[in-house]
Amino acid sequence: MKYTLLLLLSAFCTIFVHGQTTNSPTVYALPSATVTGILDSLPRTSSLPIAKYSLQTLETKGPYNLSDALASIPGISQMSTGNAISKPVIRGLYGNRILVLLSGLRFDNQQFQDEHGLGLSQIGIDRIEVIKGPASILYGTDAIGGVINVIEETPATAYNKWDINTRLYSNTLGTLTDVGYQYRNNKNYWFRLRGGIESHADYSDGSGTRVLNSRNNGYYAKAGAGFQRGIWTSNNSYNFSYNEFGFILPNLSSALKNEDRFSRSMKGPHHIVILNIFSSQNTFRFPTSMLKV
Repeated sequence: MKYTLLLLLSAFCTIFVHGQTTNSPTVYALPSATVTGILDSLPRTSSLPIAKYSLQTLETKGPYNLSDALASIPGISQMSTGNAISKPVIRGLYGNRILVLLSGLRFDNQQFQDEHGLGLSQIGIDRIEVIKGPASILYGTDAIGGVINVIEETPATAYNKWDINTRLYSNTLGTLTDVGYQYRNNKNYWFRLRGGIESHADYSDGSGTRVLNSRNNGYYAKAGAGFQRGIWTSNNSYNFSYNEFGFILPNLSSALKNEDRFSRSMKGPHHIVILNIFSSQNTFRFPTSMLKV
């Protein structure tokens, strides 16, 4: 009898413990795991934070100047005084908050008042690279709004090439014409030459309303040369431009209303902008290091 009671008690305890383990599952709390990804490349050479736009893409809407062409990119607009004077605006920031690079050099031409536009023509340009994200901070505190990198054309293969381009603008009765020549010899030596002229009368809309003194003229010359000899790679460029921009001001009708519609004279208020930009980028590659000058 004693052994029978012990067996029944043991069986009851086994069934009770089994019921408790099956009806109350154990919850395990695991510690949090942190996964960190590292981009093993320089931000300036990575295509992730940089948006590239070729000149052919930018010219699909017939822009008057480079700043006008940039305004067609999502996230970029322009602050303009007429069709000639305009500066880029990236996400509401402009002036000292936007950094422009031309041939690797800082181009400080549009950081002042409204009448100081970007002042760059689209002739002789290969592409535009735009940085609108956090990577722009790597270029300095004055690039908090973004970076616009203007890259000049460079022959890619061995050839001789002549080209001529003409753009006509009906609203300003204007034209922008340029002629260029490129040469590369077996990828070791290359050079390029380009010259252009621009001329615009006053802007007139579809109903014939004329914006007095919105005219502008420009003359451009560009040259570049480069070579690769052993450990030394050199890229050099020179840009010259002469521009005349008319100011759009009130009370000009009495002074300019009698001028011919095709007039391009600068009798009214205007300013003259002359640019001379020389850039030389040299790279020396050693067995275990690289020097850039």
